[in-house]
Amino acid sequence: MKRHLFFTLFFFISFISIAQESEIQDLFEIENEIAIDIYGFHSNMVQENVFGLTVDFKMYLREKWATGLSFSLASRPLNTNYGLRIAEPGFEYGEFSWLNQFDIYKNEKVRLGFLLSNGLGVAHLTDRNRNDEFWNEDGLLSTHQRVRTNILYLIQPGFEANFRVYDNDEFPDVYLSTEARYRKAFGNTDFGRSKDFNNFYVGFGVSLIGFW
Repeated sequence: MKRHLFFTLFFFISFISIAQESEIQDLFEIENEIAIDIYGFHSNMVQENVFGLTVDFKMYLREKWATGLSFSLASRPLNTNYGLRIAEPGFEYGEFSWLNQFDIYKNEKVRLGFLLSNGLGVAHLTDRNRNDEFWNEDGLLSTHQRVRTNILYLIQPGFEANFRVYDNDEFPDVYLSTEARYRKAFGNTDFGRSKDFNNFYVGFGVSLIGFW
């Protein structure tokens, strides 16, 4: 674990050093592009293949450095009930993280960059055969009954590639994109183990870059 912590700390310090190369006011001398990435992703969690959706919102504060937020959601049935009385076990996952990207190569058609995100992952063990109901302003809503919940701290270094497929003069440009990350999880769990959430993540989708 010490080796993993050293690696992630080194990665984080490297990003901070890049951000502090010059005065704060210099960050805003360029046009601050905004990027929205929408990915379908695959990863392995709790020994299951999990497919879900990721949305990243990033702003370029320097020509090659962007920062923003990342959101992920996934859901699937499970093959184990963890020794609990669950008729139809299921898995629901949500992730919220702060994301930084540094582009190592960038031209009009291609962008390649390193990623580093850290944030929280929330995993629910559910019974898909039973529902919890609640009221809100939209009326009566129903969700699968949540039996156990894990809240984990996540660090994820990775890599992203964007390839422009449509040049829009009115902004934004459209890119086909892919990214790969390695997810390292820390924390206590109510089901499974934290290392059951350590694994690679691969996403494919589109990016909209411009807006500003």
